[in-house]
Amino acid sequence: MSANSVFISHATRNDSRVEELRRHLELLEVQVWADHQNLTAGQFLAKEIRSKIEACDAFVAFLTQDAMNSAWVQEEIKHALKSKKTVIALLTPEVKIPALKPLFRKEPVAILLTEGPAAITNVLPQILAATVLGPVVRHLFAGRALPAVIAGGVSLFVAAAALSWVPREAPAAASGDRGGLA
Repeated sequence: MSANSVFISHATRNDSRVEELRRHLELLEVQVWADHQNLTAGQFLAKEIRSKIEACDAFVAFLTQDAMNSAWVQEEIKHALKSKKTVIALLTPEVKIPALKPLFRKEPVAILLTEGPAAITNVLPQILAATVLGPVVRHLFAGRALPAVIAGGVSLFVAAAALSWVPREAPAAASGDRGGLA
């Protein structure tokens, strides 16, 4: 995967919502890997998934109740943590932060996703700040809390400003079978 790349871990039942997130991120020139779109028949799945997690810049766990109960999602999160990836938990309303404790050693960066037609669009600035701009901020200000907090706020502002230039409607996804793992 190239710079500004994100791996999205999710349950198969959430393919349509993850597809919407993928389209929006790709409009912002973020390369996205999600199994429902990128796996092909005959690939050795576990090896391919581990490889893609290791190659990404950031890891987003799209956490619904289905994802929380998915062995695949749990393994992908463990591998992302082991690989020292920036891990962002994108929580749907039915998943509460205390439920994350078994999956994460410490409380992760959590972004709360609301219900409704603009839910994905509303969290894009936070996702961009945490996935694309976050690693830059941590690198530049490692160990210096106040400058990092200020730069983090600036990152969120820059991400929101970038979104103001993106068309509100993402292009329709290509049709076809998109079987997933989880």
